[in-house]
Amino acid sequence: MPFDLPRSLAKLRQRHGDPLGLRFAMLDLLFAVGSGVREQAVALPWGDALCLRSAGPPAPGDGPRLVLMVLDLELPGADGADPTGRWPAEHAHLGGPAAAAAWATALHALVGSGRQQPWELVWVRSPAMGAAEFLSALCVDLGATHLALLQSVATGTAADLDLVRVELQRPRNIWRFPTCDHTVALSGKVPFGGALPAIREVIAGLGPGAAWTLHDLKVAASDVGAVSAVLRASAPPQPTAALQLAPVTGDLRLLFPVNDALSALHGLGERLPAAWQSALAAPIAAHTAPDGLTVHAIGPQLGADIELAERTAQLSAAWSVEPLCRRWSGAARSLALANDARRPAVPAGLPAHAQVWYVPDFEDDNDAVALRRALLAAL
Repeated sequence: MPFDLPRSLAKLRQRHGDPLGLRFAMLDLLFAVGSGVREQAVALPWGDALCLRSAGPPAPGDGPRLVLMVLDLELPGADGADPTGRWPAEHAHLGGPAAAAAWATALHALVGSGRQQPWELVWVRSPAMGAAEFLSALCVDLGATHLALLQSVATGTAADLDLVRVELQRPRNIWRFPTCDHTVALSGKVPFGGALPAIREVIAGLGPGAAWTLHDLKVAASDVGAVSAVLRASAPPQPTAALQLAPVTGDLRLLFPVNDALSALHGLGERLPAAWQSALAAPIAAHTAPDGLTVHAIGPQLGADIELAERTAQLSAAWSVEPLCRRWSGAARSLALANDARRPAVPAGLPAHAQVWYVPDFEDDNDAVALRRALLAAL
């Protein structure tokens, strides 16, 4: 056996949240099986992508080169933070520990298959923003006529989705601060996209006549994401089931409040389809900037005919729209799956000539055993 598969899968799952630690664990496996490695780090506009390309020994056969690819997309996070969040169940086919497990299982099968034709195994970990363009360019560089993507089925649906980043900026930071006798730090763990609704619940509890300002908002995208902010209010805020409150005393150096940005998000949503109104009202990630607020949201594919407002109230809005995943109509096959298993959308950017090999979610060790057997039959 090339390496102990169950033990290796356990290590990769454990280290998936640490990109550097995961990289070292994957390199250890490649060195253990004597596979050549080409490592490439690419600086993308929204973060760095890592590509590991490993090839088998020179093959006596002159058949076409088979390239198996595994994609692991990272959730957007606050600027400067490591994007180590986990996708929720409905998007888990886009990345996560299952992707690393699929890569290790494929490596185990390729090395142990005795395949007489050349092969290459490609691992890509990329920020979700901008991944489609990077993937498209990478597939051109691979130059493979036989390219297959190992795609976890997870619980994802076959929907065309876009990932949107909106930067709300005010030209001048001028604010008349209301009198507020209560200052509290909000913190908690909330479900995917539930941060702003949870904060609005606290604000609504102040009463209709209360004055308030919200500062230093940070929301990390994850299946259960962390949220923090500082709330000044004229009435005492009350904790909720989702958020805890801690009194803040002493001098504070807070960024300007984002009250106007929250109103601007509502105004932007009113000009978009209903699904995007909901997406902007419950963004998956957010962070306060010195002159405004930046949010990320996921929603249905935005048509080219939809106009994105560049200004609302006193703030400008800079939009970045990236395709996240698309329904797949090309060649596909299921490995170690039931015939009626779902086939979710695949990350955008995959060329039309590629195949999609749908694989299990690795909910237990039996999935890896079944996939390895199916891969050996396919190879």
